[in-house]
Amino acid sequence: MKFCFFSIFSTLIFLFIFPQVNEFQKKHEIRLLHRPLDLNLDSENNIYIIMQNGQFMKLSFDQKLTFASSDLPLAMDWKISTNNPFKITLFSSSRQEMIVFDKQLALIAQYKFQFPFPLDVVKLSSQNTFLAWYSQAREFIEFHYPDYIIRKIRIPVEVLKNNLLRDIFELNGSFLLVQMEQILQVDFTGNLNTFFITPSDRVYVQDNTIIITTPYRINHFDKANEKLTYVVVLPNGKEWISNGKVAASYDNQILTVYTIPTKD
Repeated sequence: MKFCFFSIFSTLIFLFIFPQVNEFQKKHEIRLLHRPLDLNLDSENNIYIIMQNGQFMKLSFDQKLTFASSDLPLAMDWKISTNNPFKITLFSSSRQEMIVFDKQLALIAQYKFQFPFPLDVVKLSSQNTFLAWYSQAREFIEFHYPDYIIRKIRIPVEVLKNNLLRDIFELNGSFLLVQMEQILQVDFTGNLNTFFITPSDRVYVQDNTIIITTPYRINHFDKANEKLTYVVVLPNGKEWISNGKVAASYDNQILTVYTIPTKD
C-alpha cells in the first residue's frame, strides 16, 4: 500500500512551497430565486444547478440558461455528477433513483434501483456501468442495470475514517473514493494503492488532474507525476466548487462565478 499524506499541518508548508494563484476575475453574479440543493461544474465551465423546488438548470459561461424539460421528483438529497463527458446525472439516495440528461438537459433515461440494501452514492461510469457505495457493509460495487454485479470490493474498517462516502470517480483504470477527510484510490482487484489525507468539500477529476476544493483553497494535484502542482487561495470561507479553470460560490441567493488564471 502506497501512502501520499496531505495533512492539515502540511497545508501551511504548501502555501510557501507551491505556486499560488490569487488573481480572481469576477465574471458573473446571479441572484437565484430559490436556494440550490446542489451545484456542479463541467469541463466546459457550465454550471448545473438543482433547486429545492425540483427545478434543474444549466448556466453556461456566457450566462445562457437552459432548463430541464420537466421538474424533478421532489427530494432534498439530489446530487449532480458531471464526470461523464457526454451526460449529466442526478442521484437521490432517499429515492434510490438516477436521472440521466444529455449536455443540453434533454432527458435520456431514469433508473430506479431495487437492491435489497440502500445505495448511498451512485455514479455512471465512462463505460456506462454504475459505480455505487453501500455504507453499511463498506462495499464499493460496480454493476450493470438493474442488478448484475460486476465487482464488489469491501474496504477494511481500519482504512475508513467512517462509513460515509461523498463521491466516486474513475482515474486511469482505478477508482477514487472520496470521504470528508481523505480520498482512497482502489484498483480493480481491491488493492488500496494511494492514500490522500486532506479535508475536501468538493473533488473534481479530469484526465490526470485532481482538483480538491476546500472553503479556503483549491489544490491542483497531478496524479501522473504524484505531486501537488499549485494552490489557489480562496478569498473567504464560503462553500466553493471548481473545475480548476472556474470557481463559483453561493451565498444569500447570490451565485458568484470567477475565472482562475492557470499556472503555466
